[in-house]
Amino acid sequence: MDRITLATGEETYELEVEGRTIRIVTRDADESLSRLFDLRDTHAWDDESPLTDADVAVVVRRLLESAGTRSQPIEIVGVAPGAAQAFPNEGRISVSSVEPTSFSLPGSPNGLAFQMNEQGDGSLWAVGAARVPLGSEGMWWIVNQFIDALEDPGRAARWSRVLVLGTTLGGPAVQASLEMGGWGGVGIVWRQLDNGLVGDVVAVHQLTYERAESWLAILRPFRDRLVAERAHRQRLRPARTAEKWVRAIERWSVPQAG
Repeated sequence: MDRITLATGEETYELEVEGRTIRIVTRDADESLSRLFDLRDTHAWDDESPLTDADVAVVVRRLLESAGTRSQPIEIVGVAPGAAQAFPNEGRISVSSVEPTSFSLPGSPNGLAFQMNEQGDGSLWAVGAARVPLGSEGMWWIVNQFIDALEDPGRAARWSRVLVLGTTLGGPAVQASLEMGGWGGVGIVWRQLDNGLVGDVVAVHQLTYERAESWLAILRPFRDRLVAERAHRQRLRPARTAEKWVRAIERWSVPQAG
């Protein structure tokens, strides 16, 4: 268990533990984290024997120790709840599975429906005359972005977008922008993204300030629950990639001086 080898050309780490090897999916992480290790699809050693909770705890501990010796910030997602009990105060660990949840927020002309799966990934739909799928992202990320925007809508309205959702890498994506409405409230406008280009409006939510506060009253306790359950706080790759494209298009469209 003394060496961690990055498999050339693959986003995979091979970790040797007492003569057995485990392969762990890894990628660059978000925000201030430089490396993400994802155990959600890692269920067995190379000899096909299953990983027990004790095995997972050993793997997690060695990954954390390795990060410490290399001064490399990391996060480990998909740790089984039983294994995570060995690290009650470790903020770099996210648990899988979590309890799936569905709920909705009322709005005009559309409501907003949320669904979270056992992995902690969320999907959104605009619900009105029809049910319009908006895409997916990590549920913690979705909820946190909405809370930030609705707590200070005047500031959020100056952003190009408050949230980007994606479905598959290179596939459909949408972005949400917050606009201050002439009716004395807040508007959330969802627009299509096509390879970074902003397209047609697919859904609109018009919220009075009182309705925005009622959304916050639902979202804040739910975020607290996500934190308590140690749901992951990482962006999903389709959403992150779609936002990179739109940011690149915005940079290219800025006139160059001189």
